[in-house]
Amino acid sequence: VAGAHRSDADAQIGADFADDGRVVLAGLRFSANGAIDPSSRTRIRALAKLISQSAGSFLVEGNVAPGGGTAAEQSRSEAQAKAVKAALVDEGVDASRLFVLALGASRPPAAAGQGAAERVEVSRMQ
Repeated sequence: VAGAHRSDADAQIGADFADDGRVVLAGLRFSANGAIDPSSRTRIRALAKLISQSAGSFLVEGNVAPGGGTAAEQSRSEAQAKAVKAALVDEGVDASRLFVLALGASRPPAAAGQGAAERVEVSRMQ
């Protein structure tokens, strides 16, 4: 069952990426020190493969749920976006192609069902 879930997640990442070059990574798990939890590495690996096979640069945006104040939200979103960038680089993506933007809790999902407040978005830069 876990393997089926992973392939479904990989397929969704591939479909989202093919659609508009943008992937919303909601539900990623981070360790206490801010690194990507091993349980989230499969999704990062799938995204890294897609980015490596594509041209251009990508923006890694950190978005968090409100709570703890603006400074804490900003810091948490930056740490999460940087952790995703580091994990993508660990998987072979050239660091010079990835740019980090921390948005704190300033940008909720566009509409209900379009992703969680706590998420990292990766999109092709124009």
